Amino acid sequence: MEQRRQQGRKSRQVNPWKWAFTILVALIIAGGALLFWRITTPSVPQSESETSVPATGASLTTTLNNNQLTAILDCFLNQQTDGNIRYHVQLTPNEALITGRTRVMGQAVTFTITTVPTTTRQGNLRLAVHRITFGRVAVPIGLTMRYFKNNVALPACLIIQPAKKQAILNLNRLVPKQRFSVRMTHLDLKNGRYRVLVGLPRK
Repeated sequence: MEQRRQQGRKSRQVNPWKWAFTILVALIIAGGALLFWRITTPSVPQSESETSVPATGASLTTTLNNNQLTAILDCFLNQQTDGNIRYHVQLTPNEALITGRTRVMGQAVTFTITTVPTTTRQGNLRLAVHRITFGRVAVPIGLTMRYFKNNVALPACLIIQPAKKQAILNLNRLVPKQRFSVRMTHLDLKNGRYRVLVGLPRK
């Protein structure tokens, strides 16, 4: 009789490893569902016309080379981030590379976004995204851009358009409360020459 009671107590003992495994599986499923929801949630559309161009008086035209333009973009892009991502722009004769470091699931990861820049009618930069890599792994462009748009604190001047697989760099939002207008009137990536029209504010 005593032996049966002991067997009954053993059968009713909780297996901690079984419960730990069950909780771990539940957390993985919940985390995956949350990530899927964030990626697939539609975001508010953005457009270049969101920001009005300041009224200008006099204007001046300046020509920049690769080093000058990348230094300006690096400076203003990184000023508008929360510090979790550091951007660096590299211009080549065929494309513009945007590199940075962020954290994915607690791990520091380097990413590279390969784009082909052109100018828009408003004088901003349109970056057609051709490839995104995390480390050495290429990831789906549209899905990754949607994740960045919904979950990452991006610079205010950067408009992400996942459906078009492109981003717009609004030059009139490079500086907070910008009082002057900026238009890129000529982009020569092959020779590294960029003409910019700066409109000065009216007095």
